Amino acid sequence: MKRSTIWILAIVVAMLAGLCIVKYNALATNDQALENAWAPLQNILRPRYDAVPKYVNEVILYTGKGDSTTKSLSETYKEFQEARNYEDQIRSANRIEEALSVSIIEAGQRYPGIASHYQFMNLKAGFQASSVQIQPLADAYNSAVDRYNTYVRKFPNDLVALILGFQSKAPYFMRQG
Repeated sequence: MKRSTIWILAIVVAMLAGLCIVKYNALATNDQALENAWAPLQNILRPRYDAVPKYVNEVILYTGKGDSTTKSLSETYKEFQEARNYEDQIRSANRIEEALSVSIIEAGQRYPGIASHYQFMNLKAGFQASSVQIQPLADAYNSAVDRYNTYVRKFPNDLVALILGFQSKAPYFMRQG
């Protein structure tokens, strides 16, 4: 092989290595932005979700029984508590938000008197107040997810992400009303 061919191959390899380094750094930055956007949202969600067992107990105390909605809410709360990483927490949080929304609506429809129950009213008001705080943080997190997912799906970023083990799609936080 000629000496010039070796130099050309060396330059091409160096350029590819440089490209991979740049892409890796951008992937890492976008991935870290996801975690940074999740942290303040998590700080609001934890106390919100810590009220879930109290809410479930109030519904059970008022009605005298647990139903499938309250059981589902309890199970999703447990999943959130046991989540190991932020992706699992987000998936669990999405399920809690859905179950909480359904539970509040169903409790009011099935047991109209519960809406005037003092503890139920306080817990419901707490959930509504935290919803106001959640919205801008959820929007910021979901924007970070958009940026990450868009970046990862572009070529050649998708190849670098695949090789380096970055997930191709980060989960959105889907708040339920």
